[in-house]
Amino acid sequence: MLNREMTTQILTVRDLSNYLHCHQSTIYRLANRGEIPGFRLGGGWRFKIDEINRWSGRTVVDRGNSRSTHAAI
Repeated sequence: MLNREMTTQILTVRDLSNYLHCHQSTIYRLANRGEIPGFRLGGGWRFKIDEINRWSGRTVVDRGNSRSTHAAI
């Protein structure tokens, strides 16, 4: 039996777009390109919150001036 904690760890496209403060079409584009961790379920996309947090916390080194910045969404 699933508890409430387990079910809140999976996000829909709408939930994730609200969480990341971006448009739903951005989420679809990233998911279709395989640039964001997610999986298809019943014709829709689902995302594990812990994988999204790891993905969004990655840093990218800017080659021009060797400073760290967050990955662009």
